[in-house]
Amino acid sequence: MFSLNLREKVIAGLFSYLIIYLIFGCAVFADFTRFNEDVLILIRSVKLGNICLEIRRYEKNYIMSGDPTDYQITKKYIIEGLDYVNTLLSDLKETAPPILLHRLQTRLEEYNQLFSDFHTEIPQALPRDIRDQSRTGLRQQGKELIDISNDLIAYEQEALKRFISEAKYPIIIALFFLLVFTSVLAIFISKKLFDSLDSLQQAADTVARGTFLPLSLPKQKDEIYGVRKAFNMMVEELEQRQQHLIQAQKLSSIGTLTSGVAHQLNNPLNNISTSCQIALAGLDSQDSSGIRKMLENIGQETQRAAEIVKDLLEFSREINFLIRPTNFAAVVDQVLNLAIRPAGITITKEIPPELVLDIDPQKMVEALLNLVINAIQAISVPPGGMISLSASVDLLTSEATIVVADTGRGIPQEHQQKIFEPFFTTKERGKGTGLGLSVVYGIIKKHHGNIRVKSTPGQGSRFIIALPLHAGSGSILP
Repeated sequence: MFSLNLREKVIAGLFSYLIIYLIFGCAVFADFTRFNEDVLILIRSVKLGNICLEIRRYEKNYIMSGDPTDYQITKKYIIEGLDYVNTLLSDLKETAPPILLHRLQTRLEEYNQLFSDFHTEIPQALPRDIRDQSRTGLRQQGKELIDISNDLIAYEQEALKRFISEAKYPIIIALFFLLVFTSVLAIFISKKLFDSLDSLQQAADTVARGTFLPLSLPKQKDEIYGVRKAFNMMVEELEQRQQHLIQAQKLSSIGTLTSGVAHQLNNPLNNISTSCQIALAGLDSQDSSGIRKMLENIGQETQRAAEIVKDLLEFSREINFLIRPTNFAAVVDQVLNLAIRPAGITITKEIPPELVLDIDPQKMVEALLNLVINAIQAISVPPGGMISLSASVDLLTSEATIVVADTGRGIPQEHQQKIFEPFFTTKERGKGTGLGLSVVYGIIKKHHGNIRVKSTPGQGSRFIIALPLHAGSGSILP
């Protein structure tokens, strides 16, 4: 099927607009050509009327005085009138002239003959009644000249009024059509161009906030299709690069976690070592119950160390995003297992044990761990402080509210609108990448949730997360 791209459509629309203007202009030009001819006939009809009046005036003078000068002037006006009629008929050869113009021409010719005959009869000794009859005929013919000329003027005046009255309707219709066509063209350009630009702007703003959502591609492969496809390629590339940056941020966080993990591993390893020594010492005493107890202790501590290492490996591993029903308390426990616990900082949790959310557990661990690490770094040691993780359920909105609060230094008001932007950080150079909260924001948005911050400098911060509950099973894990 034949189709045009956007550029060709715009050119075709403008060309059509030009064609319509030309058609409208030609129609108006044709109408006003006819109007010009009607005006010309009216002007010349008025002049013919004046000539006829002059003919009648000198005719009366001649009848009353018999002065040959009046006869010559009357004949001059008659000839002038006939020439004027012939000229007007010649100018209107492409347009049907009014029938009154032909009648006026005929009456002028008849009047010319009658006037010439009357001039010939005056010197002759004709009976008075014959001369009166000839005079009456001449006057009657002159009156008809005036009547026809007046009728011609009135006819042309009426024709002009009719033209002016009728001409406004085609102009109104043409202007209405042009208005409709202009509106349709403007709506088309708005829909195809401005709407696409608006969607691109909104998508760019979304990308700037760290959410990489591709644009839908139109069916027709025009310029808009090409721009959207290029934008989607850019979004895909940016998303991949952000994933690399996030992975780098995670690996950087592992360095921060190392000391805490080493401390946590030290306790079970010490217990394992002590239990092994006691078990070896008990081999000679043949105390099997004591040896069993030590071996069980070794097994428990080994499992504890394995869990810590497993949590660390899972945190560092790059995995695909996968949402599934997850017990949120277990996620928080994993975060606390990985979090550093410096002396002087207390971390507490108040999580309903039955709370279930549709989340990617590993991504949520990553988000919460970033918040906990930031909270730890915001608390000065000494004197130390407190960090709390809590959750509550609102069944009316089917949402869970998670709060990560600390008693640290807080966030200045002017920075609170920027903390979720990529690479924005208030930490000293070399102590922060500015990606932590941006990663948290992206993860929460992918879970169809929201995150906001409430903070007062010197009084700590509260990060408030809203997430949908597990669909289908309320908030209870089966």
